[in-house]
Amino acid sequence: MRKLSIFISTCFGTGYFPVAPGTFGSLFALCFYWLIPESVLSMYGEYWYLSLTGVAFISVIGTISAFEAEKSLGHDDKRIIIDEFAGYYLSVILLPKSLFVMIAGFVLFRIFDILKPYPINKIQDLRGGYGIMADDLLAGFVSNIIIRLLLLIPFIEKLV
Repeated sequence: MRKLSIFISTCFGTGYFPVAPGTFGSLFALCFYWLIPESVLSMYGEYWYLSLTGVAFISVIGTISAFEAEKSLGHDDKRIIIDEFAGYYLSVILLPKSLFVMIAGFVLFRIFDILKPYPINKIQDLRGGYGIMADDLLAGFVSNIIIRLLLLIPFIEKLV
């Protein structure tokens, strides 16, 4: 069970990348996002509910696997990057599938994940897998809200 948890929590080994594993975990999620059909990603897509189900599933599995992986890898080890995957995906969920959204989600999510402004820094204090996942999910949520606001600006709306 522990090996499977490590495999999941490191996003299939991506977390072992020697430099900036969190950034590469987010890039891994970005690539995954690009492969998902718009009918699943967009709020107006036919299968939009699958995005919500996917984030919920990744969040639950990520929390469980992070709890278990910490026993071998250590407290909030940098190789545990399932939280980056879930956080990035939440940053772009139910938004139009576009290059602008994809890049804005990546940049904003990484900024909030690295700088951890309040209250993101406080939610990280939760124990185990909860803390590992919760701060990145909140960073993704805040990023999503900012992208939605940006899309209200007429010249940005034209980029989508």
